[in-house]
Amino acid sequence: MNSLLQFSPVKNIFLEISQKRVDDILRKITPYLRKKDRILDIGSGFGLVSHELLRRGFTVYPLDIQDRSLFSDVYTHVYDGKKLPFPNNKFDVALLITVLHHVLQPEVLLKDVTRVAKKIILMEDVYESEFERYATYAMDSIVNAEFVGHPHSNKTDRQWREVFKKLRLKVTDCQSEKFWGLFTSMIYDLKRSSS
Repeated sequence: MNSLLQFSPVKNIFLEISQKRVDDILRKITPYLRKKDRILDIGSGFGLVSHELLRRGFTVYPLDIQDRSLFSDVYTHVYDGKKLPFPNNKFDVALLITVLHHVLQPEVLLKDVTRVAKKIILMEDVYESEFERYATYAMDSIVNAEFVGHPHSNKTDRQWREVFKKLRLKVTDCQSEKFWGLFTSMIYDLKRSSS
């Protein structure tokens, strides 16, 4: 898909369609960010969020398992998907924007994120019923054109909170939003517990 998006007319249409979603994401996450923060954007994908944050004057380090950035100002740091290639406490904030459900072992990645970042902004689609669970899986596969090998590591809000507790992460704020009457998007503002 990335090679198709490099074709200028297709890229322009994709960017125009994506801009509303990017603006919505930034509306939700920027209240948790400060201009002086060093921000790690984990799973930066096409670089849409990183590009917009950079444009708004934030310091952002995009990171992914491959470089799929569509922007010349978004240099994606590529890593092996196992251990984050940064020292402890390198970043003020780590962004995980609809990333963890694409990871086979999201708890392992989240634990490593707590090592490199003092604060985490996590955005995930959650479900409340089995029907919502499978509807979320289907929609995510369609939107990402990812039908084979997708781990669908989505969780309920309660399950995420259990993971946070296990990893000694404190939820300092949380936003929940329903969309299309069926899907639920959650944003968690997380900090490492001192105790």
